[in-house]
Parts: sequence; C-alpha cells; structure tokens
Amino acid sequence: GIKGGNEVDFENVTYTNVTRPATFKKGFGGDIATSGILNDLDGSLGSGAPGGVVAPYAGHFANNPDCVVGYDVFDKDLGTPEYVRCTSTIRRVSFSAKWTSAKTNTLRLYKFPHIRIVDVTDWKPSTNYRSFWDDLPYWHVQSGDQSCVEQAPQGKYLFLLATGREYALIFRDQLGIPVTAKGEIYAAKMKPTERIVIHLNQKAPF
Repeated sequence: GIKGGNEVDFENVTYTNVTRPATFKKGFGGDIATSGILNDLDGSLGSGAPGGVVAPYAGHFANNPDCVVGYDVFDKDLGTPEYVRCTSTIRRVSFSAKWTSAKTNTLRLYKFPHIRIVDVTDWKPSTNYRSFWDDLPYWHVQSGDQSCVEQAPQGKYLFLLATGREYALIFRDQLGIPVTAKGEIYAAKMKPTERIVIHLNQKAPF
C-alpha cells in the first residue's frame, strides 16, 4: 500500500484474479478522496491511456469526460463508486481559507464550513441556473486536521482536481448557510502546460 498523500508511478502492470485496479483508504467519515494518486505511465494500470491516472472516487469527477467511474464487480449493483480512471492528469490541491463572512462550526474534526466542489466546465448558466445545484455531481470537503488522515494539512482543505477543467468552490457552514472566503491555493506538481480554473465568489452563494 501507499501512505496517504503520496503519488506512485506504475508501468508494466499485469493483473491476476482481481476485481479493481486499486483499493483506497476509507476513514471514519467514509471515503478518503485524497488517499493516493496512481500515475499510469504506460496505460497498463488501467487508466485508459499512457500518462493517465487511477485515483479515489470523488463526485466532481463524475461529469468529467476524461474520467470513468469504476466499481468493484461485487459492489456494482449497489451503486457504490470505488475509484476513477482518468486519461488526464490529477493534481493534489490545498486551500487555506480566510473567511470574509460569519460562520457556524462546533466540531473539532471534520470542521465546517465545508466546501462543495462542482465541475462547471460544461455547465451552461443560460439554460437554468438552478441546474447548478440540482443536476451537477459534487463532492464535500471538510477542513483538516481530520481524524486518521495524515495528509490533511491542519486548518486547511485538501482535494484532488483534474487538469483542463473548471471548478466552483462553494462554502456552507454547519447550518447550511452560504459563507464567503478568500484564500491561498496550492496545486502540487503543476506544470506550466497544465491548467485548472477555480471559481470563487464573494456574494454567497453567487
């Protein structure tokens, strides 16, 4: 296994009697969607292309045409996603928030405000603005430190984003009230040729 927060490169991989290319850590709060990035150097790991990635499932990958949601063959009928296979690169992103509005949080772990991450690359606001909430898959991220998640930086948020896509980060506090924030964003190992667009707005929710 790999220690959470790291990346591992794979090539010349063969499988014998397996039901999925990887098993990712599950924590007390459910799936840990940052528990490892598996780089498929030659396509043999099962990403779909040389240079692709196998990563933990997160909802904002579900409407990315470069990614395929994977299921264990025994769990597929249960509808529980296990991982994603992406032909594009995935980067680990941290966000250190500076809140610009009031917020409610009483938790020590899995702290609020939570971030809702939505892939809005192909979203058409002229169609129906409420479809942003109703139709697009999303993922919730809590603030670290998180119990038993070594790679979650204390007081920060950590998540995975695919390159070449646009994302909206939406903040909600413990009562579900929209919260506004600014902050510092760091994307590990980003190359000059790669691009990730992140949308923030100072009028909650938009």
